[in-house]
Amino acid sequence: MRALLLTFAALLALLALTVWIGSLELGRVTIALSLGVAFLKAALIVTVFMHLRDAGTMIRIAALGGFLWLGVLFWLTFGDVARRDAGADAPLEPTLVPPRDGKSSGSGE
Repeated sequence: MRALLLTFAALLALLALTVWIGSLELGRVTIALSLGVAFLKAALIVTVFMHLRDAGTMIRIAALGGFLWLGVLFWLTFGDVARRDAGADAPLEPTLVPPRDGKSSGSGE
């Protein structure tokens, strides 16, 4: 019971940390910190509340595979966010693409 209460307290502290990080203006670092805290919360939940620390070998291997996949998804998210340009929030303006043969595609001329 003590482990459950300590884990609950740790999750509440990590929740407060997540809220505090969200209020900071750190740009892209905010996303990295938020995902790191989310990973810690997920690890606590899986280890304690889902009883992974008492599980057998095959279940631990399956959980490790899940965490590796989660890591791949985080890595892809970091790569996507890192390659965005600063003007990504601006609305896109429509562009006209000329026809391939160089002629205008008007009203049947």
